[in-house]
Amino acid sequence: MPEGLAVHEQARHLRADHTLRDGYEGELRAALEACKTTGTRAPP
Repeated sequence: MPEGLAVHEQARHLRADHTLRDGYEGELRAALEACKTTGTRAPP
């Protein structure tokens, strides 16, 4: 984050980052579950 960014803008950036991370974690969990059920490796 740029230095001197207003607090409300920092909060907005952090919320967006959290949302993106949650989505990425969901994709990883789905890939892991697919590996467990099919016995194959996740795609790279």
